This record gives sequence, structure tokens and C-alpha cells, in this order.
Amino acid sequence: MPYHEVKKKHRLLSILRLLASDHDYSMNDSVLAEALSSLGFGVPRGTLNKDLVDLEDMELVTIKKVTDRLTVATITPDGVEVSEGIKTVPGVKRPSPKIGA
Repeated sequence: MPYHEVKKKHRLLSILRLLASDHDYSMNDSVLAEALSSLGFGVPRGTLNKDLVDLEDMELVTIKKVTDRLTVATITPDGVEVSEGIKTVPGVKRPSPKIGA
């Protein structure tokens, strides 16, 4: 598998985990971009928004265009299950098992 595909699978899982960890399961793309950068997945905003559209197509998030420069993503119940490894979806990295949990 090409390296860029490996990175994208990991990045999509990271987006789902970030959304699942938020108190209202939502973040705007600006906050997501900064959070992803802190995890080693710094990407242009256009790439992030494409990732969000891909996740929406997989029915793992919903996206709402708030302004022409701001998008809010909300994780779906299926997205939470994927972030926890309960459900698998092609194109998204399956999380590693939790050790000692």
C-alpha cells in the first residue's frame, strides 16, 4: 500500500478519535487542523475538508458549512464505533487493541 494511503487511513482514524473525545462530538475544521498537527498529521485545510467529505460519504461524520471558511464536523454513532474498533470500515485504520483495559 502506498505511504500516502497509510497516512490517510491513520489520519481518518485520528479525526474520528478527536471528534469522539469532544464533549459534544463536534469540532470545527480549524480546531481539527490544529489538533491533527499536534498528532503529526499537519495537512492543508483543503486536505482536511476532503477527508471530512470522505468520512461523511462513509456515514461516519456529518458536516455543516457554517460560513464559506468554516465547517463543523460531528461524529455519527457508526463513527464512534469505528473509533473504538467495534466496527471496521475500508479506508479507515482499525485502532490497536487496548492493553490492560
